Amino acid sequence: MAFLDSAVLNVALPAMQNDLGVSAREVQWIYGAYALVLAALMLVGGALGDHFGRRRVFVEPSSRRGTDQPGSLLPERVGGGFG
Repeated sequence: MAFLDSAVLNVALPAMQNDLGVSAREVQWIYGAYALVLAALMLVGGALGDHFGRRRVFVEPSSRRGTDQPGSLLPERVGGGFG
């Protein structure tokens, strides 16, 4: 999953660089910040999975995302990012 997230970011980086008008050095900072936050959240997610069970932490939030109510997409995506 982490490899997929990095691949998606690498595809989006050129468009982000053009839209934001930043240099290649600043794009490296964006990627570094993203990778740092992703690694930290993976550690937290792993600890929560150990404590509460993988199914409860990782599978159930993913299955609930399929039944979105209007206006609940953003909170569900944030919750999915943490879990």
